Amino acid sequence: MDYVKGCDLCNCMKTFLAPPTRKLMPNCISDWHWQVVSVYLIMELPQSHGYDTIMVVVDHLSKMPMSYHNI
Repeated sequence: MDYVKGCDLCNCMKTFLAPPTRKLMPNCISDWHWQVVSVYLIMELPQSHGYDTIMVVVDHLSKMPMSYHNI
């Protein structure tokens, strides 16, 4: 056992058994557009007209992003 602990190759290749966390559940599929959305913030960009962040809103059903005209 001490040999395995001291061997770099063994430590890199060894799998560590972890207890199962939770049962995996599938994501819900929405019935209508814009019922389920994701919001992403892209931050710390170079300043443009005083702003340095972009907010992207994406519909899960169509994968269509919301344009700034819809806000």
